[in-house]
Amino acid sequence: MKNRNLLTAVVIILAADFIWQLYNLGITVYRGYFDALFILRYVPLFLGIAGLILFINSKHKNSGLLRFYMGIVVFSYPFSIGTFLYYITREQEFLNSKVTLEAIQYVWLAIGFIFTIACAVGLWLLNKTRVARLTYIYPGGEQMVEFTPASRGKRFLNRLIDGVVYGFVMISFLQNGLFGEGLLDESFLTLTLFELPFLILYYLLFESIFQSTPGKALTNTIVVNDSGQRPRFVQILGRTFGRLIPFEALSFFGNDARGWHDSMPGTYVVEATDINEQYSQEFLLDAEAELNNQHKP
Repeated sequence: MKNRNLLTAVVIILAADFIWQLYNLGITVYRGYFDALFILRYVPLFLGIAGLILFINSKHKNSGLLRFYMGIVVFSYPFSIGTFLYYITREQEFLNSKVTLEAIQYVWLAIGFIFTIACAVGLWLLNKTRVARLTYIYPGGEQMVEFTPASRGKRFLNRLIDGVVYGFVMISFLQNGLFGEGLLDESFLTLTLFELPFLILYYLLFESIFQSTPGKALTNTIVVNDSGQRPRFVQILGRTFGRLIPFEALSFFGNDARGWHDSMPGTYVVEATDINEQYSQEFLLDAEAELNNQHKP
């Protein structure tokens, strides 16, 4: 009951912020202060609104798109604050005097912080309801349980979507000139070196805390250990740095579509389901087994 009330509060905060952002977008468009790049920056907002509508209409069952949006917000917020502080510092150096923030700027900072915390809490609550989807098999008449590994197609989508997300955040951050002008025009090696911290932070953050990434939220998959439970942090650490092995992406061409960053730390990416649905299935199977035992001679 407590989690449901907390989730309701998160939904209200998200809905209020979406309305406020749409209002500001409408004012900006009405005044003509926009271009194609400006509209592109609002694509995550529209995805978030669509995700919230799907979540509410499905009675909290369809949360993939909403969790995807929340993940983007949580990951990008520290870099947005870093960019803001950088511009304040530059302005102080240019004016050679201390810059005093206006009241509205403090309000915007407070709103952004509250919204990000709401997204982090919502992401945590919703991911807690996702567990490995179990399949029950009966070899030799004995009941056995196994989880369902994600298909090679879903693994590819996970990698593609997650790469786009942290790549978009990285490029947006580097475009602000924090590390010098024209950095995006540098060599491939230079950009790769800047990509590594983003990649490491991205996977460590999401897989260790939320057991899933924004890409995995869209494909309804989670990371588990060989028992189908939450992996230990050291396993997530192994997964993250295993991605840096040269040609590691080629390891997915094996029969089980399991890469080196999976097999080395002993983890799996599997199909997920709602924990309540899993409990219902287990209850029905236990009841069926009890009835069968009662009818045995």
